[in-house]
Amino acid sequence: MQVGTLSDSVEVTAEVAQLTTENGMIKGDVIVQQEIQDLPLNGRDFTELALLVPGVVPNAQGGAGSFASINGARGDNTNFYVDGFNDRNVRGAAAQLRPNIDAMQEFKMEVSGYSAEYGKMAGGVLNMVLRSGTNQYHGSFFEYVRNDKFDARAYFDREKLGFHQNQFGSTVTGPLTIPKVYNGRNRTFFMASFEGYRLSWGQTRVGVVPTALQHVGDFSKTVSNTGVPITVRNPYASNQPFAGNIIPASLFSPVAKKIVDIYPLPNRVALGNNHQAIANNVNTWDSFVMRFDHKVHKNDNLAVRYGKRFGRNNAPWAGSNLGVFQNTVRDDRLLGGIDYTHMFTSNIIMEARFGVSRNASREKIISDGSDMAKTLGIGGSTSDPLLRGFPLIAVTNYLSIGYAANQPVQYYVTAWQWGYKLTWIKGKHVMKFGLDYSRYQFNQPYFNNSRGTMTANGVWTGGGTATNGNAYGDLLLGLLNSSSHTSQTTRNYMREQGYGFFFNDDFKLSRRLTLNLGMRYEIEMPAYDKYDRMSNWLPQYNKIIIASTNGIGDFAALVEKTGSAKYMAMAKDYGLPRSLVHPYYKGVAPRVGFAYRLRGDRTVLRGGYGIFYAGQLLNDVRNGLDNTFPFILADSFSRLAADTTALTLANPFNPARGTTAGGGTGTTTGFKVDAPMGYLQSYNLTIERSVGSSNVIEIGYVGSKGTHLGRQYNINLPLRSLEYFLAFGTGFPNPYLPFTGTINYWDFGSNSIYSTGQITLRRRARGGIFYRLNYSYSKSIDTNSQFTGASDGGFAQALDPRNLSLERARSDWDRGHVMTTSFSYPLPVGAGKRVFSNAGRIVNGVVGGWTLSGTAVAYSGQPFTILDSTINANLGESSRPNRIAAGNNTSGQGRKGIDYPWYNPAAFVHTPGCVNATPRVCTKDQYGFIPFAPGNSGRNILDGPGLFNTNLTMMKNFWMAERKRVQIRWETFNIWNHPNFQLPNRNYNETAAGVLSSAAASGNGGPRVMQFALRYEF
Repeated sequence: MQVGTLSDSVEVTAEVAQLTTENGMIKGDVIVQQEIQDLPLNGRDFTELALLVPGVVPNAQGGAGSFASINGARGDNTNFYVDGFNDRNVRGAAAQLRPNIDAMQEFKMEVSGYSAEYGKMAGGVLNMVLRSGTNQYHGSFFEYVRNDKFDARAYFDREKLGFHQNQFGSTVTGPLTIPKVYNGRNRTFFMASFEGYRLSWGQTRVGVVPTALQHVGDFSKTVSNTGVPITVRNPYASNQPFAGNIIPASLFSPVAKKIVDIYPLPNRVALGNNHQAIANNVNTWDSFVMRFDHKVHKNDNLAVRYGKRFGRNNAPWAGSNLGVFQNTVRDDRLLGGIDYTHMFTSNIIMEARFGVSRNASREKIISDGSDMAKTLGIGGSTSDPLLRGFPLIAVTNYLSIGYAANQPVQYYVTAWQWGYKLTWIKGKHVMKFGLDYSRYQFNQPYFNNSRGTMTANGVWTGGGTATNGNAYGDLLLGLLNSSSHTSQTTRNYMREQGYGFFFNDDFKLSRRLTLNLGMRYEIEMPAYDKYDRMSNWLPQYNKIIIASTNGIGDFAALVEKTGSAKYMAMAKDYGLPRSLVHPYYKGVAPRVGFAYRLRGDRTVLRGGYGIFYAGQLLNDVRNGLDNTFPFILADSFSRLAADTTALTLANPFNPARGTTAGGGTGTTTGFKVDAPMGYLQSYNLTIERSVGSSNVIEIGYVGSKGTHLGRQYNINLPLRSLEYFLAFGTGFPNPYLPFTGTINYWDFGSNSIYSTGQITLRRRARGGIFYRLNYSYSKSIDTNSQFTGASDGGFAQALDPRNLSLERARSDWDRGHVMTTSFSYPLPVGAGKRVFSNAGRIVNGVVGGWTLSGTAVAYSGQPFTILDSTINANLGESSRPNRIAAGNNTSGQGRKGIDYPWYNPAAFVHTPGCVNATPRVCTKDQYGFIPFAPGNSGRNILDGPGLFNTNLTMMKNFWMAERKRVQIRWETFNIWNHPNFQLPNRNYNETAAGVLSSAAASGNGGPRVMQFALRYEF
């Protein structure tokens, strides 16, 4: 076999076979450069391409992880690669570096059954292949422009808001040549790409603010969430009603007077939300990507790539939907890698590689740095110049006031990776052996809640019951229900490493049948802290085990002061490693597939099966195991019903009312000490047939089954029961006494099941024409959809940790019906075409040579869970209500969810509660439901709005010479201006129950926007 030149190998990378005849394991698609360039992509974002592949659906609204869920895998289990280098951010699971579109040669989205070369995640593999140079110089210069003058008004906006976007850059490829110094033809090639992005746009948010009457203490027109008039009571006068339902100004807190004027007056009339705020968003970045390929010797090649993106943006809604408590963000990302390829013989090739990726992000509040708490008269907040600012004040049923409690945020994520692969072609076998090693560094200080958080909830003006009062009334009086702050911070230095060993054999058993056999072995070592500042609550010992007392100070005095000594133990005393979790050494992952060409060679039957191990979000582990007592001191404070001076705006962190987490009544976190690695069994069967000269139809089934998936819930939830209440009242015991606080425990007993049928009709780019039409029908069921927390429509933790079957339901991202399409078609207009075939030069220059391309997606709605916002669990009430009707049968005049509720709130009823009196009374309600039973309204029982979006591009090339052209583009996103709404308010007993109050963002299925572009290519 003759060894070709490096430039030859680069030239053929864009060629994609019409049928997949050699691999049965892999299910997915390849999108080549012409398709990448021709399709309209919002923000020129590569993830738009991935969503055109069957099995890839958007992650649940507010879901953790990446942009998508892939064939039943969680959103945090998508793997990203650039030229084979891992590009996944272990902190939050998104892509570390986002390469420029012009720098990409092709885009591979493997959604099921990928090779044993890849591991670490259970979802799909998104692999971006960068362009390389050839012996000819090629390049492009471009600018894409948007302006609100050409856009539609957003659905909930009263007027069109500002929108200005510029995206510009250049990419050049060719031989690396330095005149009179070095001539790289046939030996050294380069690709250099720059892209800049400048975006400024107005955005609105809605919420509830006090009315003009409430501003002056007049609550005579105020009603509760359920529409019932409320009576505000005077806590200074034995809870007697205020005369005329008016709080006199003489009782207003001096601190409150300085705060409440931040609230604007209502400016809209709508169900539930009486105010719309407008703020300006800014998002800018500059991205550089380079690649160099060098032929060291006829059998040795060296490739180097490096990319970095500098990002700057703001977050106007970080603290509150008032839009005045904003953040700024600096986010820098890079990826670098070098690989060396040596050909021992014509059939034995070795590749060694080393790479690094890094993300440095710094967020801070937009403040003048002054001590706002002191200026307002709020005592006890931090005075540290790095941390101080306006504290967060949560006012139940109203928009909050203050900066986000988690600010500032500073984190640095670095991933080092090494790999080795040997390819041996022997007879009918193409065998690959290899190993890879990764080491992750994740550094982040914990500054959460350093300024403090205060809550007013209406309990004071409600005479002891929040639902009977008004939180803004409590705020005017300066009386709080609770507060919290962090009095001791820490810095986290997490470290993690993983090993992978693989063997893969593509065995061509005959001309028609190819077997794909693979085996991977993975070891993901548990994360640990560089300075051993970690803790883990273990149920088998009923103790908090800590790795070390480093940095704690006088540990003995601290645990004695907080009454924690009986709960604390050292890892060395229990034979635990510094990670406090044992490694899992059984990560064997077989892969098998087949591809069989039926007679005639126009039809291929393919199938595959594999086991893929799941990863997890390091940020969740950091917050759970590193940022707990005794390494941080999180203090919480509660009101004293008999003393109005015990907890106030002026003194929100009163030591007499405070407790420090760790004293047996706070919150701690546990991680199963011998946790298995979660894994996904993925399987597919596909028949693929070529139709005509260029078309392919593909019909397939894909399934997956998740096992040992991690999820977190409070295993120390009190043992509440009807019998116990009747006998002893509300002093319910906890399972892990004497510890009475919350124990958020990660267990690994969750599972999932996913099935989908998929149909694809496609034509690869030929003659300027290509298209892809996909339809899939799927169902994904699980017992939990996230490692920690929940998406906007899901359910965090567990309703009953002792009956986890109550959580089995549709996954948060389940979409049911999904249809996607993409196409490009040169219009038959102009000289020599069907229309205007005899057009002259001028006419042809105007109407001829246009190409129409576009994408369209249609999804059915994602599910969501109905909640009850006013419950008392100690009286037997449940946060998930009882369901007495379907709930999705609603009708009315106007638009559903806007003029009448998206779902029927009357289909749900409050779960019955007991009366804690003498004697105690517990009775069935009118529907026969009893107290202390979980509401029968299950998780994810209703569907939210679906999504329909069509993007189109018209483009024309003006050829200046054989290899030089100017291209103009006119792109329209959401051309039909179809409003795509977010999930409705799911608290069935609120005034805004079932109301749709937000829509998709501009360019992402939001209001119609137009984009104009000019490109020069050579």
